[in-house]
Amino acid sequence: MPPKPPTSKLKLSLPLAARPRAASTSTSSYAHLTATLPRRHLPLLYDYLTPQPSHLLNVTLSSFLPKHAIPAILPSVTSELPLPPSHHLVYFPPPTPIPLLLPDGTDPQLSPGKPFTRRMWAGGHMYFPSPPMLLDGSRAVCAERITDVKIRGSAGNEKIFVSVERRMSNVLEGEDEEGIMERVWGIEGEEEAEDGAGVEELWGNGGGVQVVERREMVFMRGRSEEELDKAREEAMAGNRKPGKIIKAPHPPTYVHTLVPTQPLLFRYSALTMNAHQIHLSPLYSLHHEAHPSLLVHGPLSLTLMLSVLSAHLSSLHPDSASRPAIREVSYRNIAPMYCGEELRVCVREKEGDNGNGNGDRCGGAWEIWCEGADGGVKVKGRARVGMPGEEERWGWGFWDDIGELRGGEI
Repeated sequence: MPPKPPTSKLKLSLPLAARPRAASTSTSSYAHLTATLPRRHLPLLYDYLTPQPSHLLNVTLSSFLPKHAIPAILPSVTSELPLPPSHHLVYFPPPTPIPLLLPDGTDPQLSPGKPFTRRMWAGGHMYFPSPPMLLDGSRAVCAERITDVKIRGSAGNEKIFVSVERRMSNVLEGEDEEGIMERVWGIEGEEEAEDGAGVEELWGNGGGVQVVERREMVFMRGRSEEELDKAREEAMAGNRKPGKIIKAPHPPTYVHTLVPTQPLLFRYSALTMNAHQIHLSPLYSLHHEAHPSLLVHGPLSLTLMLSVLSAHLSSLHPDSASRPAIREVSYRNIAPMYCGEELRVCVREKEGDNGNGNGDRCGGAWEIWCEGADGGVKVKGRARVGMPGEEERWGWGFWDDIGELRGGEI
């Protein structure tokens, strides 16, 4: 008899809406998107949690990160290794046939359509409860919903911010979609739950949600040929306009320096099934987006930050039995990072606050960020760690922390 999906033991105190948020008001001619996009059906994404994708990601990152032990051979599913933080990004690939991809290589599922043909990864929030998902070969699902759409900017200069929530859980072989949606989202199929449904109601009662991710994408208008010509000339001449440089308010506890390369970006694109041409084709990046080089993926920068933090925690706590684990992270992409340019990954223990507002110092909260050679912050975030066996709780507001980390618009 197959095992039952794990029962969730999360104790979350903040309310979380079970259905997309109410449409935000806007006078833009595209205001209808705030209502239509959240109603878009996103198919369930299935995968088998084998060690292979995570192992290949470790191998890919190994020469770019602080030295740590990587198995010489592929680990066995019988080892039941825990899924490392952010490694869920190389699982649950979108099964989109190539002819259905958009001209820039991106998946159309979240796109608002023309004229918003340029896409950037704005930021997100991830939650990794205890115990973690295991790479034991079991079948799992990622259930996604567009939860919020906002339109910012004046008429003719709008940007569309699309927020999507992803919930990951083990599933039984043959478990139907209706049962999965009812268990993972607290709803039956496409039916909406009543207002005020709390997290306890949705994730208790055997919901089995093991990873939660909220990501925010921003869609922008395509540039005119005149705008592109001017921007391309500046990029090719190395005369990029220096944007607002944001400096970190405090020195880091630990710094790791690396230089992203084209093979790194290619491999990460392959592992995540991401065909966005700004990460793969220097010609496309220059001629269609006026970037001087390939862009480093938003999720790759997050993976680098969490990997460096994990390595630092390992050095501080050699005994794995007493080593804190990353439980929660919020991050915001502020400025582009380019292939071939030096990148400093910084972490700093946040004193005076363990992430739950009690004001005590237990090493529970960390500031994490990436900065360029000029010291300007490119990505910034905050992470919460917890000790093995520690009772689960929310340290910050799931939604509000993203707004606190903005510090600049894309």
